Amino acid sequence: MVETDNVSRAQIYRHILIQRCRHFGNWPSDFSYQDVIRNYSLHETDNEVPIYLTFGVMTFDPPSGNDPAQKETEQPSHKGPLLVDPTHRPGFWIGEKIIAGPDPESGLYWLKYKHADPGEVDFFIGIQCQQEVSSEILQRTFAPILTALVACASIYLEDFVVPVSRPQLRKLIDSGTAEHSARYLIHVMERPIITEDDLRKMLPQVANSLGRLTEEQRRRIVVAGRRYVSSFGEEDPVDRYCDLWEAAEFLVKELKQRDGRRIRGNVVSRVAYAVAQQTGLPARRLNAAIGQLYNIRNEVVHNAVEEPLKLDEMTRYMEIVTVQTFRFSLGLPPAPCIEVADFLTKHGASSV
Repeated sequence: MVETDNVSRAQIYRHILIQRCRHFGNWPSDFSYQDVIRNYSLHETDNEVPIYLTFGVMTFDPPSGNDPAQKETEQPSHKGPLLVDPTHRPGFWIGEKIIAGPDPESGLYWLKYKHADPGEVDFFIGIQCQQEVSSEILQRTFAPILTALVACASIYLEDFVVPVSRPQLRKLIDSGTAEHSARYLIHVMERPIITEDDLRKMLPQVANSLGRLTEEQRRRIVVAGRRYVSSFGEEDPVDRYCDLWEAAEFLVKELKQRDGRRIRGNVVSRVAYAVAQQTGLPARRLNAAIGQLYNIRNEVVHNAVEEPLKLDEMTRYMEIVTVQTFRFSLGLPPAPCIEVADFLTKHGASSV
């Protein structure tokens, strides 16, 4: 990005991307600053689109302190742009999406909006395009840059600057009003039916399974369980994916075949063996499919390569693979799994 004089500062930006944060240090109150305009070329559309960006920061009232009585009388803030309230989450959330049943009443979820609270600060990127660019592309392109800006600010200022919501895009209208572009994903699936008998059977089955394990095997179950549960709350899709992969990897760290022989290959072969034993599907094809999950993990961890759409699809399969690896590790009865079979159809090489 380079500085430019091609766009007037008086020109209204067509979009603004905002990351609301809280800070620990003492910051100036009611302060606003925008940096110079910079050129940026967007390559995600069919043609190269020149875009003009400016980075900015806006502070609000300082926090009232730690006096509970003072906090009780504190009036709600009306400063700062209205953003989606991160404390209000309609429906059943896992990660950054809503899990909904096929019921008719599941079709609509309302978001709440709020101004900045005392002690919060907005970092933002003003975006001026010479032609219309979809909100999805702008969000996908510039949200990571804005998050990096927050990280760099925290490091540069030697303060804790902690996001309280995800980057949110607003489209600026000529009249001076703003159109919110807040979006969320809804994944519709059948709700499992859990009976009283299921609950009665579950506890002794799991307790007996844990009791049969060695101390080291139980330790790996405990660590893998913590990773699996923490994946439900991860808002960053990369963190959620890595939690699921780590859970599966911990479970098979010392895995051997049932006759005690070593499983040839790396961690992919061990996960494939566990899933094959649990589902009855061919291990060779599972090895090829799970190898793709492993490659995605390597790309995001070692090469910082992130493909959001592909990651969303493969995270669903990563979760299914982790669940089947868990069931195998607990010694639960083998059973066919439609989701793993579907994964194999789409991503497994032909059997040899």
